[in-house]
Amino acid sequence: MCPHPSVQPNIGLVFFPRARSQGGEEGDPDIVAHQFLQVLEPLSTKLVFITGGFPRRAIPSPKTELWEVRCAIRLDQPVLLRALDHLLVQWKLSYRLVRGAGQLDLVVFVGTTIVALPMLTARLLRKKTLYINIGPIFEGARELYRESPWGAALTRLIAFLEDLHYRLADRAVVYAPSCLTPDLLKFRHKISIAARHFVDTDTFRVNKPLRDRERVIGYIGRLDADKGILELLEAIPLVLEQSPDVAFFIGGDGRLRERVAEIVSANNVGDKLRLSGWLSRR
Repeated sequence: MCPHPSVQPNIGLVFFPRARSQGGEEGDPDIVAHQFLQVLEPLSTKLVFITGGFPRRAIPSPKTELWEVRCAIRLDQPVLLRALDHLLVQWKLSYRLVRGAGQLDLVVFVGTTIVALPMLTARLLRKKTLYINIGPIFEGARELYRESPWGAALTRLIAFLEDLHYRLADRAVVYAPSCLTPDLLKFRHKISIAARHFVDTDTFRVNKPLRDRERVIGYIGRLDADKGILELLEAIPLVLEQSPDVAFFIGGDGRLRERVAEIVSANNVGDKLRLSGWLSRR
């Protein structure tokens, strides 16, 4: 049960560990996870971060504890082996919740992958749950597994489990109004839309007039289907036909990293496009 409203709760933040082939330098903290820690820490009496592969040096303060789980998932694994490893990590997250149940009032789940087992565990432990989805899971899985003989079965299962997330959550948050798909309308009473997004114009300020710049089209973000990265790649040859002096820059990493590289090679646009991979905040 949660404490009295005037008392800040003990919060558990569950973040599915990033696959080992993602990210930049080894030990580089997940940016989104770090931002959630900074947001939740002032709102809690105690904050427990349950994840894997997150450097202890990036924990904001002694008020936050890191409960680690080991993650062996690799994006270059066969599909079925990756699915089994994913299930194993969910079991490990669930085990951590069981062991620390007495220290938590609210459990927050964040991510773009399936966490149904630890969510079910939290509900069985009678903890309040908040699910924050920062990207549609089904759309990304459909593209990721489209060439696998198990792809159709896996995407149907993922669609069911994604729906289960919203059934298990006491409250849920989606990133933008466009993420509130027709399938989610039945949960509208428990779903909130994330606050407005903005650009810090003190950090991102104009240094060079637009007319003096090179013609570069850039993309910075997660390489996932819901971000529109595949549509951008399809458009690049069409843009170059009309404007051969245009260049492209893609920065970021994600589940479709290998697929992105394949499309760039197949379209023979490598001389016009730079793929930087993961970009550290430093």
